[in-house]
Amino acid sequence: MSFESPKIQNGFFTHEVLEALSSRLSDLNRDARISVDELEAFVSLKVALMTEGLQRPAVDRDNINQRFGFPLLH
Repeated sequence: MSFESPKIQNGFFTHEVLEALSSRLSDLNRDARISVDELEAFVSLKVALMTEGLQRPAVDRDNINQRFGFPLLH
């Protein structure tokens, strides 16, 4: 189940993915890239907090050994 908010004019999940990609707060190792693990940690925590635990994102990966990241959007 996913939740949306008229206040943020988006779903909480989408809002936090965009926030993670544009905020240094999600870059835990400070390498100017957001790894999948960093993205998952940031989004999962923030969505759970914003929805008071009603929405908890889950990650389903076919290849757990695949490592890639996303550049920060400043």
